[in-house]
Amino acid sequence: MKRAIIPFLAMLTISACGNGTVEAPESDATAKKAASATAHTEKAQGPAQIDYKIIGIPIVGQPVGIDLQVTSRIGPQAMTLSYRVNDSTAMQFSETQLDRVTLAATRDARPSLKQVQENPLREGRLFLNVSV
Repeated sequence: MKRAIIPFLAMLTISACGNGTVEAPESDATAKKAASATAHTEKAQGPAQIDYKIIGIPIVGQPVGIDLQVTSRIGPQAMTLSYRVNDSTAMQFSETQLDRVTLAATRDARPSLKQVQENPLREGRLFLNVSV
């Protein structure tokens, strides 16, 4: 029996410059309307959950590590991670970084851990696409 492979894409953001700001809603009525609209929607979930942590402070021209924590939502099985950078002028893989790895299945619901090494080439918001 063949298993269907469902791609799951997570976009990781590396910010190598200042902090962003978020503007508050204009009024309480607007906030209540937005809250009621989101209260009735359910977030779609893929076959895996990816959490990440950027190690240290990203500096242009120096490699930075990103810890990935991947949890399967469909039971214990091996997972293949693929990494892709959309803009090669903004960020590139470190010399030793593979663009595809396979994580072994875990016996229980513990997440699999993997570290990715990236080299930011400019300041700003940079994206690493991770597919499971």
